[in-house]
Amino acid sequence: VSTARAKRKSGELDEAIVMLKAAIEKGAEVYNSELSINLADAYYQLGDCWLEHMENSDTPNDGEDSNSQESSENEGSSQLIPEENDSDSILDSADNEQMLEHSFDQSCSDVSEELDDLQIAWENIETCRLILAKYLDEQQNLKPEDRKAFLRRLAHCHLRLGDCETKRASFDDAVCEYTKCLEILQATEDNKRSRFVAQVCFLLANSYVYANSDEGVREALDLYKRAKCILKLNIADMRKSK
Repeated sequence: VSTARAKRKSGELDEAIVMLKAAIEKGAEVYNSELSINLADAYYQLGDCWLEHMENSDTPNDGEDSNSQESSENEGSSQLIPEENDSDSILDSADNEQMLEHSFDQSCSDVSEELDDLQIAWENIETCRLILAKYLDEQQNLKPEDRKAFLRRLAHCHLRLGDCETKRASFDDAVCEYTKCLEILQATEDNKRSRFVAQVCFLLANSYVYANSDEGVREALDLYKRAKCILKLNIADMRKSK
């Protein structure tokens, strides 16, 4: 798993995914269980890798020229419209229909593949969440600092599950996951200064807005204000330390 983490840091996500899959398969044999607490991190890392892979694919290329892109789009549009006096307009139109059908089929295929990848990410992160929740429930005698560490890992699971739900536009489910994450952080973090808390407040607020309910908008406003206060305190602390 540590080698896979190093691959992730260097941007080699595909290699990391292969390593993590192998680690889980081997670990299941060694620990005689696919749900061993020792495999929790591998499941999380695998799901997080898949999700990061998708998030990176959504990011536009830095070197892309928007003006040239717009120009090429306009050129493509003009080619799809046959001129009125073009003797080959009927043939062109038929070809264009085939092109459009192919483009539509390809688009559907891409969407289906993205949803499959998203489901894989969700399942692995959810597996990690189940393992951690079960372990915390069974291990009632953990040292406070150890319990806090496990709870923080559980919070990260809810955070990334919320990101999965956001990506598939299930904003009510995203609200549920981010809320669970925030509830855990209330007990483990400095709620006045934790940037982790600020991050989750911001994401939860966005989900409330996208869910598009009057009550949600009011909740979102309070959360945005809370995140702002935390970040302002962090900025003030940084200035004092200089």
